[in-house]
Amino acid sequence: MWHVEGFLHKGWVKVLYNYATDAFDVYFLTNQKKVVEKVEEVYLDNLVDVIDRHVEKTSDYKERVEAEYGITAS
Repeated sequence: MWHVEGFLHKGWVKVLYNYATDAFDVYFLTNQKKVVEKVEEVYLDNLVDVIDRHVEKTSDYKERVEAEYGITAS
């Protein structure tokens, strides 16, 4: 579990391995650690993409990164 300050989600991300499905369950929580959303059965090869789509990636991601941080996003 870790804290994030993304464009889409500010709060906590919790990743738990589910032995029954051999996949991960990803929880997106508020700063008070209340569940906002849960994504079940996320396989390892999709884990980063699922988290990125829920925390950071907006349709205007490149523009927002450039405006916020003054750097060019890839």
